[in-house]
Amino acid sequence: MKYKLRYIDYLDEDFNPNTNTDALQYGSYIHKIFEDGNDATTIEELQTIATDLRESYHFGPEKDKNTQKSLRNFLALQEKLRSKCEDVSTEMFFAVEVGDDITLNGIIDRIVKNEKGEYLVIDYKTSKQAISKMDMFKDPQMIIYAFAIHKMFNVPYSKIRVAHYYPHLDKLVDMSYTSGHINIHIKKALKKVWDIRKRKKDDFFAEPNRYCRWCGYYDICPKGNGSEQLLQETVMEHKEKKKAEKAEAKKKFPV
Repeated sequence: MKYKLRYIDYLDEDFNPNTNTDALQYGSYIHKIFEDGNDATTIEELQTIATDLRESYHFGPEKDKNTQKSLRNFLALQEKLRSKCEDVSTEMFFAVEVGDDITLNGIIDRIVKNEKGEYLVIDYKTSKQAISKMDMFKDPQMIIYAFAIHKMFNVPYSKIRVAHYYPHLDKLVDMSYTSGHINIHIKKALKKVWDIRKRKKDDFFAEPNRYCRWCGYYDICPKGNGSEQLLQETVMEHKEKKKAEKAEAKKKFPV
């Protein structure tokens, strides 16, 4: 249902006023500090970057208590990495074809390589608790990152490690995958894509789970606070609004 509303009906996720975006905003803030401060060598440099960026992100003051700790831990991690590795990329966009006009794409926070030609893929995280090894083993995001590095740099999976780094906890959770494990995941992803392509527009159903209350469509979803009638009315109103906007644009800018 969420896929349909976002990618077929093009509805923005603003139908849940109770959704708190502080965690998302803070995560983006820390990511941007690390991106802009990747070459920084002092805590003062990182603090200056953090101060300059702060007004662009909106989150409560309680989140700020972890910022200084995160900056210091990040700087310590940088010193360790620089002694053993060279930077390959920061915020690297990738798009890797997997056949049948299907492309896996994303943005990798950080990639470094050591003198043995081994790659470490780092994804910065600001969640309260670190992921377990078992959960990382099943994490589709990191599996796809390993697949992308394998394809783009033509290196075996045995030379690729992926990691979550939690700067406020100063914890790095890393893992490598076998080719068999990754191939199974890619096959499942392809199957899901074809399942989506074969569906009709009225064949996308809500599947309630523990994340529903944080969904941006919760107040119009039949399985949330909404109803089937409200959902259909909202989609139709959005379509009529877009149609009117296109008509107005044609008047202003006739072809």
